[in-house]
Amino acid sequence: MKDFKSLKILDRCKGLFEKMGIDYLKMRKIVQIKLLMDQRRVPTVVGREKKKQEENHFRKSLINYGITGIVIGMMMFSSMSLFLKMNMVIGFIGFMIMSTLISDFSSVLLDLNEKNILATRPIDAKTIGAAKAIHICIYLFMITMALAGPALLVGMIENGFVFFIVFVGILILLLGFMLIVTTLLYFLILKIFDGEKLKDFINYFQIIVTVVIIVGYQLIGRIGQCEWLAGEIIPKSWMYLLPTAWFASPFQLIFTKSQIPFYRYASVLSIVIPIVTLIIYSKCVMPYFEKYLVKLEQASENKKERKSIEGFIKNIGKIICKDSEERAFFIFTYKMLGNERKLKLKIYPTIVMGIVFPFIFMFQNIFEKASLSEGIQQIGNSKVYLFLYVTIFFLGNMVLMMYAGESHKGSWIYKTVPIQSPNSALKGAVKSFWIKYYMPSFMIISFICLGLYGVKILVDLGLMLIALFVVMLLSFRCAKKRFPFSQDIQNLQSLITFKSTCINLIGTGGLAGIHFIARSMVYGRIIYGVGIILLSIVLWKISFRTTWEEFE
Repeated sequence: MKDFKSLKILDRCKGLFEKMGIDYLKMRKIVQIKLLMDQRRVPTVVGREKKKQEENHFRKSLINYGITGIVIGMMMFSSMSLFLKMNMVIGFIGFMIMSTLISDFSSVLLDLNEKNILATRPIDAKTIGAAKAIHICIYLFMITMALAGPALLVGMIENGFVFFIVFVGILILLLGFMLIVTTLLYFLILKIFDGEKLKDFINYFQIIVTVVIIVGYQLIGRIGQCEWLAGEIIPKSWMYLLPTAWFASPFQLIFTKSQIPFYRYASVLSIVIPIVTLIIYSKCVMPYFEKYLVKLEQASENKKERKSIEGFIKNIGKIICKDSEERAFFIFTYKMLGNERKLKLKIYPTIVMGIVFPFIFMFQNIFEKASLSEGIQQIGNSKVYLFLYVTIFFLGNMVLMMYAGESHKGSWIYKTVPIQSPNSALKGAVKSFWIKYYMPSFMIISFICLGLYGVKILVDLGLMLIALFVVMLLSFRCAKKRFPFSQDIQNLQSLITFKSTCINLIGTGGLAGIHFIARSMVYGRIIYGVGIILLSIVLWKISFRTTWEEFE
């Protein structure tokens, strides 16, 4: 059996694992098999092409992470203090690691398949948990080094080889800390909740963390606009709450010889806290984590709540669907969208970006004013609400996500049901997606804008809602025809093609420009409104002229 380099490095820590009560030889064998299986996923002739794609996928992702790492490395050329530079560099790396951990490795962390095999063998839960963590850490470390490589190189040139040693040590502590904290949070969720509520809460937790990462990523990128970054920062007591400050402090302490007590204490925290979390993980979590995973197989639901939702969906379907076939697919799609947890993990961050980004652009200069009220007043007197077309751009392609699903292998059923035309399925699915995701998203952002601007922009909001409908139809029309949930969710990104993105960008930009010009004309908004309504009607008519042969 192939012996990997990562396992040879791991052998040097054998004594540490044994002191933690882990059977190292069994753990090593499990990790070795996991790494080997990663290279042998599909053995058939047809699958060999897929296997090649899967093997290259991780390498391609490392290239993307490396490009991101170059951007992060550029921060090292900044004139900011070393503490601030490393604080931002570590912050960006940390956000990228956490997003990868939540989006790509949560399924590995919460995997139940291997439990049926390993639990029947003389292997304790602590060893199984350690093998799972090491397996994830190996891949995360490669991703981390791709992200941190340029910053490591620049820092080593500027500060010597000691910088390289310190930075690698900090990255190992950071990686372990983030993995353990994530596992601890999952453990608490597993311990508190049961059945379907547990699955839903895990899904919400993943979405919330992803959203925080997205928003935080933007905020960190805009910290450089603050005037106090130009000079030496004076540490405040609240900075002890920032993990990035812990891991950045050793650099200030070692390479600038700073005598400020904050850097000494924070440097101690950067070592002590990861060690403490590791002890808590090994003593309180690792022996019981696998046992609590069984809860994911339990089923429980609120029947009253489910019936009320089903009644609401049926009533809406009777109003907006013209025939029974279309109404049936409307209800089916709505229910499936509620059950597709992995799909929601992709959809909700897109929605949040669509809601948050316009306000980031709107409020980017608000802190230049003498007071917050003056800044908000200036926004209320301007036309920056047209930044809501940024929302339209983010949400425009989202309709294509309805083609992906976890149960894609059951898509053969579409060709067995007695329906006269595939257009009924598509119409019902698009209407369902619009009602479930597009309308609530736009309503949220509309209420916020009405609070800032008042009812004077109500007509503009209505026009932008129709514009969103038009852009959605443009994206839907230019894409290949597929049935809802018929594609593997792992290939979700391939559904949103370069062509659809370009059409989305051109359509959104064109409508935004026309709206801006129409806003300054006497009857401009009326003309724009009539034109965009007619365009939406035409697009709806021509978007559903499909035959069975056009479907993949």
